[in-house]
Amino acid sequence: MSDQPDKKSPYRAAAQEEAESLAHLASDVQAETMAEIGRRIDELMPEHVHMRTKDQVTAFFGGMPLDEPGVVLTHQCRPDIGAAGAGGVLWAGVARKP
Repeated sequence: MSDQPDKKSPYRAAAQEEAESLAHLASDVQAETMAEIGRRIDELMPEHVHMRTKDQVTAFFGGMPLDEPGVVLTHQCRPDIGAAGAGGVLWAGVARKP
């Protein structure tokens, strides 16, 4: 593994410029399974687990321009590295501050 930063990585952009990044549990992917996971976690922890839809996660960016590919499941952020078939239950995105 190289210690050189990947020029295509949104994480590199976030580190070098003012940007917002976010990853959040999805409520609209594998909805029944995620609801059950949420119930189980809520039974074990004093804090409530909040899962959100893609639209709700997108709204957190407040209209800031999103880097490509926008808000997507985490395994879709970098399909070029072979994770595209992995599946996922986290919405993630990176946006630049104006």
